[in-house]
Amino acid sequence: MRKLLALLMVAVLVAPAAHAVVDPDPDGIGVYFDLDANITETLATPAVPFNAYVILTNPTWAEIHTISFSFNINVPPGMEGSFFRLSYEVVLGCIDPTLVYHPLYGDVICGGSDPIPGAPAVILLRWQFMLLAPMVADFYLGQSNMPDPAQQLAYESESGWVPMHVSSGDPALKVATVNGTGVVPAVTTSFGSMKALYR
Repeated sequence: MRKLLALLMVAVLVAPAAHAVVDPDPDGIGVYFDLDANITETLATPAVPFNAYVILTNPTWAEIHTISFSFNINVPPGMEGSFFRLSYEVVLGCIDPTLVYHPLYGDVICGGSDPIPGAPAVILLRWQFMLLAPMVADFYLGQSNMPDPAQQLAYESESGWVPMHVSSGDPALKVATVNGTGVVPAVTTSFGSMKALYR
C-alpha cells in the first residue's frame, strides 16, 4: 500500500511538469514539433510526413483575437523543390494574405470571428511537411513584412496589441530545425545567478 501511495504521489508531482513549455517567459512565439511547445529539433527522413506548429507560449491575456508574424524556412540552395508542404492551417480560420502557396516563407496577419482562448501553449499555425531528399531545414519567425495594424511581432488581446518575443531571443536566430542542431534554448536568468558570475 505504501508503494502504491508513493507511486501515486510521484505521478501527481511529475504530471504538471510534463505540460510545461520550454520557453518560461510570457508572450513567446516559436516553432515546435510537439503540441506542448517543448521540441525544437527533430529528425525527418524523405517521404515520411512530419508536423510542425507555430505556438504562442504563456500569453498574458485570456484571449487572442488577431495574430501578426512572418515565417521563413531556410533549406540548402537548390533544394527548395524537395521541401514539400502537405498542409497549412491558421487556427484563427484565416489564411496567409499574400504568400499562401509558398511553403518556405510568408506573412500571417489575421483574426477570426472567435478569439482563441489563452493557455500555456496556444497553437497559432499547423503545418505538415515532407522531405523529398535528405536535408537540414531551419525555421525563423519575425515581424510581418506586410503593412498591418500591429507594426510589430504581436497578437491582439481584448485590451490591444501585445508584443511577442521569439523563443530563440532574436529573430536572426533560428527557433527550430529539422535534421539540424543549434537551436538556442530559451532560459530565464535570475539576478542571483547573474551576480554569481561576477564574484
